[in-house]
Amino acid sequence: MKINNFEVGKNSTFIIAEIGSNHLCNLDLAYKHIESASKVGADAVKFQYFKAESDLANRPDNELSSEYDNYINETDYEFLKSLEIPIAWLEPLKKCADKNNIELFFSCSDTEALNEIAKISNRIKIASCDIDNLNLLSQIKKLFDNVILSTGSADYNTILNANNYLAENTTNKTTILYCVSEYPMLLESYDMNAIASLKSHFDNKIGYSDHAKDWQASAVALSQGIDVLERHFVIDKNINSPDVCVSSDTDEFRAIVEYSNKIERKDVNSSFDVKNIFNSKRNNKLLRRSPVTKANMSAGKIINLDEVEFLRPAIGMDAFEYLNDYMGKRISRNIKAGEYLNKLDFVDE
Repeated sequence: MKINNFEVGKNSTFIIAEIGSNHLCNLDLAYKHIESASKVGADAVKFQYFKAESDLANRPDNELSSEYDNYINETDYEFLKSLEIPIAWLEPLKKCADKNNIELFFSCSDTEALNEIAKISNRIKIASCDIDNLNLLSQIKKLFDNVILSTGSADYNTILNANNYLAENTTNKTTILYCVSEYPMLLESYDMNAIASLKSHFDNKIGYSDHAKDWQASAVALSQGIDVLERHFVIDKNINSPDVCVSSDTDEFRAIVEYSNKIERKDVNSSFDVKNIFNSKRNNKLLRRSPVTKANMSAGKIINLDEVEFLRPAIGMDAFEYLNDYMGKRISRNIKAGEYLNKLDFVDE
C-alpha cells in the first residue's frame, strides 16, 4: 500500500505525528507543529476534525440529555467544543504541509466535512470512538482509498465487523491499529501478544497508536514489525494542552524516527486467540456508539441507516447488531427524536 510515495509494509514503518489538541486552536501554532514534524523525520502529520454535536448524545438540543448524565456531562460537551478546528483551516494546513514536504491527513467524525477532507487527502483515520459510527463508515468507504482503523475501544467482533464493512463492495486498503484507550496508557496495559494476534487473524497492514507518557511502548511495537506507528507530537511540553501528557516533543520524536530506521523489522506471528486479547472488557461505553433516532417516529415504521445517527455513549444496542440484524425492520412503539434504539423497539417478524 502506498501513502503518497511511501510504500507501507516494505522495509520500514510509516510514522505519523498526531497533533491532537496541541495546536490550541491557533493556526500559527498548527503551522509550527507541521514544520517541526517534518524536521524530526515524521512521514505524515495528522489533525483531528470533529463537531461535538455529531459526537455526543447529550448536546444542548437533545431534550433527553438528562438520561446520559451518568456517562457524559455538559462539561464534556463544552470541552470537546473548545477543541474543534474550523473547516477553513483545511487548505492552509495542506499548503503548509506541502511546503514542508510532509503528508497531511485527518481523522474525522463529522460526516458533513468528509467531502472537503477528501479534497485534501485520499486517506483518513477512523478514531477508536468511531469504529462503530456507521454513518461515518458508510461515507468513508465511498470517498477514501486508504483508511486507518484504530481499535482502542473495540472487541474482536467489532474490529471484524468494521473491517468487513469497510471492505464491502470497495477496493479500500485498511490498516488496523492496535490501541489502548487509556490517556495516558500505562505501560503494563500494553499486550505483548496483541500485534502478533492481529497479524495472524487479519489480512491487513497492522500498526500501533501510542498514548503512553513516553515512547517505550512505541519501541516495543516497532520491534514487532508494525507497518504504521502513530504517536502524539508536541513542539513544547510547556504548552497547556490536554494531549501534552501523551505526546513526545521534538527530541523524543526524533529518537523514535532514528530507532525505527535502525531496528530490523521482525514479522511476528501468534498462536494466541485474538478473541481473548480483544475481548468484551474493551467495550467502554463512553468510547462506543449506539444508534439514536434523528426524528420522531411512529410504531410500524421501518428505520433505515440514514434515519439514525450513532452517538456516544453506547447505552443502546450495538451498532453492528443494528446493521446486521435490525436495520429494515419495523419499530414496535412510537419513538422520539434523540432516543437510543434497543432490541425491544423492533417487531419480531
